[in-house]
Amino acid sequence: MTLLLDARTDYKLEAAAGWRGADPHPVIAKALAKAAARSYDELTLPSRACRVLQRCASWATRSRPRPP
Repeated sequence: MTLLLDARTDYKLEAAAGWRGADPHPVIAKALAKAAARSYDELTLPSRACRVLQRCASWATRSRPRPP
């Protein structure tokens, strides 16, 4: 099962607007439709890249002396 989630809201950092912005539904629907058209491998590729980068960052921090 693949779950596609978009957590955008209509929150706007502006008191004069009543903290509300434009309805996010049209943008969310378009983004989810685009994601749904992709294969599982295409959807997971960015997360795989992130895992590789995290491993590299972990390796880089281990090779440096840690402060006392």
